[in-house]
Amino acid sequence: MAGPEGCLSLAELFQTGITAMETWWPAIGRMRTSIKDFEWDVAPHPECAVTKSCSGGGTGHTLCEFTDHQEEAWAFMKYVITKPCVEKWTEIMGIVPPLRSVAEIPVFQVPDQPPEHILVFTKGAAYLHPDARHVKFPQCSQIMSSEMEYLWAGERTAQEVADSMVEKIDKVLQEE
Repeated sequence: MAGPEGCLSLAELFQTGITAMETWWPAIGRMRTSIKDFEWDVAPHPECAVTKSCSGGGTGHTLCEFTDHQEEAWAFMKYVITKPCVEKWTEIMGIVPPLRSVAEIPVFQVPDQPPEHILVFTKGAAYLHPDARHVKFPQCSQIMSSEMEYLWAGERTAQEVADSMVEKIDKVLQEE
């Protein structure tokens, strides 16, 4: 997934060895098998004088109260959170499983594949603060990601990127 003007995405920059470190969600998925040119691992967020903290959103499932198929939707929801389903989801998507029982088995830990310290993700739940949500958060998040691509590509300074983010996000937040 390329960014502005053909720039590589944050994940691509890391996976190709252009950047040495990144911070993003813990769904490492195919990174386990796609990075072959260098050794890599994960680490916890640093602890500051006040507290250790990180943000995240986790995975959520919802049901619409207006559906004509509430019983079927509820039956499906109950299946989605079963151990066999979460195991398969973890295997395919590389997610941090929402079930401790799945996080403790090889489908998540995959002993022969990086990252060696994958349990950082489950331990991080103790200091995780859910992402702030606003009705326009998706638009603002996209603006931030797009603007950061210019910084990573060396096309703009950090100040230029920050100023552009503020200008664009302010416009989004002022729209009705």
